[in-house]
Amino acid sequence: MTKTLRHWVRIVAVPLLWAAVIAAPFVEHAAIATGRLMGVAVVFAVIQAGMLGTMALRQTGVLERCVGVIATAALLLLLLVRVVHADSAGTAGLMASSGISHAIIYSSLLLLFGQSLRPGRTALVTGVATRIRGTLKPRMLAYTRTVTKAWCLFFAAQLVLSAILLVAAPHEIWSLFVNVLDGPLAVVMFAAEYTIRRWRFRNDHHESPLATIRSFARGRAGG
Repeated sequence: MTKTLRHWVRIVAVPLLWAAVIAAPFVEHAAIATGRLMGVAVVFAVIQAGMLGTMALRQTGVLERCVGVIATAALLLLLLVRVVHADSAGTAGLMASSGISHAIIYSSLLLLFGQSLRPGRTALVTGVATRIRGTLKPRMLAYTRTVTKAWCLFFAAQLVLSAILLVAAPHEIWSLFVNVLDGPLAVVMFAAEYTIRRWRFRNDHHESPLATIRSFARGRAGG
């Protein structure tokens, strides 16, 4: 690939692909809820699987690489089922794709945060705060460990609610939860924690949410 072509791929193709990743859950939900746009939804699902799988495989951590392999293989298999059985497996294939994506993301996050709470290890949120602030006071150490536990409960609740809705609710309600509402709920959780932290440690300096996300991302990229 020439330098010019790489440049255009970076500034045009990559942003478009990430836009498709963001739009994919909404398109998949629309297809599941209405029974239409199946072909379009499959294309978006494949782009989503490819981009997220590639991102995971580029990480240095073993967990992320395993998640990338499993997610990509599972979703591409579902694509094959969808193509071979275009009429009979449309909604079922997209539901499986959405459910597997949701389960892989939240179970891997639960494992990632949960294993950091094991004896002798640094809680994940504590590690992020330490990279930003340096040495933490005892109260902040205890608080960040509690926040790590709270995120574990959030990820577990996502998985449990998804399972309950899949069994007990109409498919469009389940799809609304796993495809549309899971992201906003995470934002609400993040905002609630930030508000509580500012209130409890009102005399301390508080890093912006964006700085926290960047520190987390750098930590995972570093393994």
